[in-house]
Amino acid sequence: MPKVSSSKADLLKKWINNAKHLSADGTVVYCNACSKQVSSNQKFQIDQHLATAIHKEVEKRFNGKVQQTIVSTALCVSFQQN
Repeated sequence: MPKVSSSKADLLKKWINNAKHLSADGTVVYCNACSKQVSSNQKFQIDQHLATAIHKEVEKRFNGKVQQTIVSTALCVSFQQN
């Protein structure tokens, strides 16, 4: 029985499944942390972007801002309750 090829959108979803800062609209992969489009003709291009020093540094800052926002929101809520 012949193999059925997957569509480009299905492949992109599968490739970025575990990457939390990547999103895809079916044809384009976008890195939300770096705010830029990632080449996605082949899976290794996405893996290369995730392994770059620039992405890792931006991801650290991005995660820090999210953590800081959560803490700030929690402090505001607890202050309002008191």
